Amino acid sequence: MASEITVSLTLSFTKGAKSETLQDLAAKFDMAGTDFVKATMVTATTPGAAIPQAGVGTPGWFFATNNSTTAGENIKITPEADGSSPCILLEPGESCCCRLAATAPYAFSATGTPELEYMIIED
Repeated sequence: MASEITVSLTLSFTKGAKSETLQDLAAKFDMAGTDFVKATMVTATTPGAAIPQAGVGTPGWFFATNNSTTAGENIKITPEADGSSPCILLEPGESCCCRLAATAPYAFSATGTPELEYMIIED
């Protein structure tokens, strides 16, 4: 079977007289594996907490949401345990969707203990 994964993305803005939209509606991708994980984790301010992947052998598509509603409870996602190079920043209520290049992504918070809701689909 092919094209088991569907990703729909739209990014747009309007500010004064300027506006723009970029979208890729319903792009389809193959899923070579059969496993996925959908879960939540509470993040801490200390880097080093790997995002649990359960039985996912090779992480592929990743969707994450910062469930916090408290200002400043940002979640940083990084490919290394020491948190030295965060590549994704999620402010409260924000989400992201991308294909993972890291086999073990890590998450930590700027302050507080915001909850990260996520899904990882095996590549």
